[in-house]
Amino acid sequence: MPFETEPDDTGLYRVYATCPTFIPADGTTLNTVTDAPTLDCGLPAQKQSKLLAGLPPADVGVDELFHTFTNPTCGLMMAWQYSGTNAKSFAEFDRLGTFFEDPLFHSADAIGITHAR
Repeated sequence: MPFETEPDDTGLYRVYATCPTFIPADGTTLNTVTDAPTLDCGLPAQKQSKLLAGLPPADVGVDELFHTFTNPTCGLMMAWQYSGTNAKSFAEFDRLGTFFEDPLFHSADAIGITHAR
């Protein structure tokens, strides 16, 4: 028999297939009720990526994380493609890559750049 929670202040509620057997106390976080290794980021600080913060588990390094890609840069580009807005087309992704291939592009020059700047 389905179990439906009371709506919260915003009107959101949850429907469970059965009555839950555990109701977390206030202040309970995902880390306190799970042991999923993907919740921790075990990469050294200098190897962490702001784009992938919290995704790699402690026992997976950068090499393993990006193993299916040619290099970490290609993996980060795919992370960009599938994050944020879903209005990015495959053609726009390919177009972005052409900017990186341009001989005038230097990644160090792009550090700290913002649209407003």
